[in-house]
Amino acid sequence: MAVSLRYRAVFVSDLHLGSTAAHAEAAGDFLKRIECDTLYLVGDIIDMWRLKQRWWWPEAHNRVMRRVLKLAKQGTRVIYIPGNHDNDAVMSRSFSSGPWAGPRAVRAGEWQLVLLKSSVAGRIDGAIN
Repeated sequence: MAVSLRYRAVFVSDLHLGSTAAHAEAAGDFLKRIECDTLYLVGDIIDMWRLKQRWWWPEAHNRVMRRVLKLAKQGTRVIYIPGNHDNDAVMSRSFSSGPWAGPRAVRAGEWQLVLLKSSVAGRIDGAIN
């Protein structure tokens, strides 16, 4: 399938891979149709809360992850911002240079980005601490 859409930045949020509510087929189809300079994976890409309760990971979820890895291999910059369903301890170990270790606010030109830790142990309601 030929890529039909080219973007500077693409934001993907709340896929909840590992959950029966995930729309992995649609996400996989979308990711196959795009090229981008930067792919932002914004929170709850993998639903660690559900996976802890019951392991469920069909092939469609693998296809999404393989496509993200392929985009990265082809030169797309992939930025992962954890959400409230992500495992904070795992994210801290995996992304030691992420928002846990750095400053809480970063200037980028005329923008000021405020980094939030959006997970609270034992809560899945999106509370910010």
